[in-house]
Amino acid sequence: MGYWMELFGYAGKILHLNLSENRLQKMPLERSLTKEFLGGSGFATKFFIDLMDPHVEPLSPKNVIAIMTGPLTGTMAPMNGRHIIVSKSPLTHAWGQSDSGGHWGAELKFAGFDGIIVEGAAEEPTYLWVSDGNAELLSAKEIWGLDTFETEHFLKQKHGRKTKVLCIGQAGENLVKFSAVMNDKGRAAGRRGLGAVMGSKKLKAIAVSGSNAINVHDDKMLLEISKEIVSQLKKNPRVNTISEFGTWANIPFLLKIKDLPIKNWLQDDLGDELNSLNKQVMRETLFVGSRACYGCPVGCEKTVLVSEGPYSMKESGRGPEYEAIASMGSLCLNFNLKAIAKANDLANRYGVDAITAGCMIAFTMEIFERGIISEKELGFKAEWGDPEVVINLIEMIARRRGFGNILAEGPKGAAKIIGRNSEAYAPNVKGESVPMHDPRTYLGKALMYAVCPYGPDHSRGSVAELYTGSEELGIEKVDEPTTRDVARAFSSTENFVEVLECMMLCTFQYASYAGGISPAYVPKLYNSVTGDKISLDDMLKIGSKLVQLKRDFNERAGLKAEDDNLPPRFREVPRYVNGKAVTVDYKPYVEEYYKIRGWKG
Repeated sequence: MGYWMELFGYAGKILHLNLSENRLQKMPLERSLTKEFLGGSGFATKFFIDLMDPHVEPLSPKNVIAIMTGPLTGTMAPMNGRHIIVSKSPLTHAWGQSDSGGHWGAELKFAGFDGIIVEGAAEEPTYLWVSDGNAELLSAKEIWGLDTFETEHFLKQKHGRKTKVLCIGQAGENLVKFSAVMNDKGRAAGRRGLGAVMGSKKLKAIAVSGSNAINVHDDKMLLEISKEIVSQLKKNPRVNTISEFGTWANIPFLLKIKDLPIKNWLQDDLGDELNSLNKQVMRETLFVGSRACYGCPVGCEKTVLVSEGPYSMKESGRGPEYEAIASMGSLCLNFNLKAIAKANDLANRYGVDAITAGCMIAFTMEIFERGIISEKELGFKAEWGDPEVVINLIEMIARRRGFGNILAEGPKGAAKIIGRNSEAYAPNVKGESVPMHDPRTYLGKALMYAVCPYGPDHSRGSVAELYTGSEELGIEKVDEPTTRDVARAFSSTENFVEVLECMMLCTFQYASYAGGISPAYVPKLYNSVTGDKISLDDMLKIGSKLVQLKRDFNERAGLKAEDDNLPPRFREVPRYVNGKAVTVDYKPYVEEYYKIRGWKG
């Protein structure tokens, strides 16, 4: 095994392709770029802003896709197996960003590239093949129309078992506005509809394979730091629970604190229905194994199989994460565990964002109950809790069949077509469906959802550090947080999340509610890999700069301060905590956050 020698920690090249011109260009990675933007989200932001006109339509050939890895990707740094995709979102018509775990990002670096930039659109279905510093565009006619599992299988057979595949399914081909970019049979850059952008460019897949390692500045230091982090993770009971059961482990607790969404955010609590979503029941019913992303000692991904019955799966696959169980389960009052597993499998195969798919199904059930749409319009009764409705609508959305063609436009687009005040029943921010954590009861989520530049995102930051304090991030411990405290804590952790996404590290290990690893380890890891010394404070300044750059892009694209909002449902419909009705007014939090960022309201 050789090394890509240009820079410690980096492969040293960016692959730039123009599909309209059928042209590939290998660009050297400039040293100044690594200093100023670090990698990952930083690289993607820089390249995208330099190349992209904010006014371009998202599904136009003029839209740009930037897919990037980080300096720690492909090294022995723990939990480094992520890549990020940036483009203009067809859902929000603004900044579109999504990331995914797995092994694809590491393999891209082994193949000699830190990232890929895509411009233009091909005339015929195309895929990109990258191998050990070489790249070529090949016909995808044989795989156009295949699902993501079938596509991966075909390309592995053609190019070798070591090949890692990033691709779209039928949903992306059909320009479903919330289609995902998939990799590693079930890993998803699921949000923002970036699968539709690839589909509009007729880019079916990017297959990569490499045999060269990443050159590291100080292997010994990196090994010592990594061992410290892994040791701490393995001693953490929260991590061990997730490692054993997956992200679905805490569903009963999330219901207890009134975070689990129920009946399209209308219902407050559940009774015996929740028993079917108990972690032990799920393990005994579905579980067949575990998988881990590159460099991950936790392995939160659980593989599942429904081998017989109406919800049988073709093969074992990635099981539903918490978000999918909530969106296609409790949000729709669907507590058939095997049906949820099947629905999740279909979403992964078709390449549909499971969160938005569940939200669109719950939206359909509610407007059917309210008489806004009829059985005749749908072709069936969309009653709450019916697992067949969940399965049918995912297939209809992915193939844009019948009423699914309307739902494929996403919450804002579908509601506009349907009319009759239906948008009130499709909770969204900037056109993107709200994730599966309740902003009424989960402190900080209202602010996070409102101001995130690419639509509501549950992992954009955190304010849990207010209860423990974080000296590294400048967050003081407080017993009763004020709106100012929440805004300051979120802005600090938002900057840190940007840093993690420059490194392309999994946020799970550093989140105070999960791994709890000290942020001080990040510059140590970066130094051991690249040889560059940078303080955490200077990293956080880069994170803050990226927040600003994304905000500036959105303003040029036409978004205004009033787009940083929260759906009326969370202000008008309460949940009950200790007998007290709880709603949320997002505006005071946003006002404080704007002051901290120096933004005008």
